[in-house]
Amino acid sequence: ESYPKNQQRGAVLLALVAFGLAVDRFYAFYELQSCTGDQWWMQKSLQIGCILVMVKVFAFLLMIPAVEGARSEAASAAARFFLPSKFWDSAYWILLGFFGCFFIVVNLWPFSPSCNILSVMARVCSYKSVRTAKTKLDCTLQGHTACQMIQLWMLIMPYALPQFRCFHLTFIWLGFFYVGVSWLYAEISGEKNHMVDLGLHFSMLVVTAILGTMKKYYLEKGMRRQFL
Repeated sequence: ESYPKNQQRGAVLLALVAFGLAVDRFYAFYELQSCTGDQWWMQKSLQIGCILVMVKVFAFLLMIPAVEGARSEAASAAARFFLPSKFWDSAYWILLGFFGCFFIVVNLWPFSPSCNILSVMARVCSYKSVRTAKTKLDCTLQGHTACQMIQLWMLIMPYALPQFRCFHLTFIWLGFFYVGVSWLYAEISGEKNHMVDLGLHFSMLVVTAILGTMKKYYLEKGMRRQFL
């Protein structure tokens, strides 16, 4: 009984996440505007593309609670035919997977500057945040911006996942996707500056995921009490 309601609340939360990511990409585009030279057209185009995608995802996710709410109130078979819950359920899980990939990809080149590109940008871009990022080596998945974004994703999981039994997907995502992409990117790009920190960051994210697991357990426990 709580599955559809959890999914509707999760859709609203993910819509807010999509809005936040659109703002983040707009800020990245604004930073690139301060860079001299014409070699930044690809990065600017990618930021605009990300903004457009996030706006569409935002609108789509706001539709899910409305459609599911209408479906729960619809009594006729015809109404249920035009509002297929299985479609929205599949779409919701696809979007969860999309966000899981996006939080990783958006922090890697070419969506975000690599460590080498960041050194170039610090010389040709007038925006202070670019020079600060270069000083702090805020690049790769072990940079502090990427780490904070992934921590945010971990903290969203208790509310985004419809059921507690799905929470093992968070640890699978961390163990295989986060660690695997970090290693693969370092091998391909040759940027291994932060690989020594991978174990520490992974441990910190695991602790965050464990706290999220506990939160989800008590959330679901409280919901089950309502049906006793």
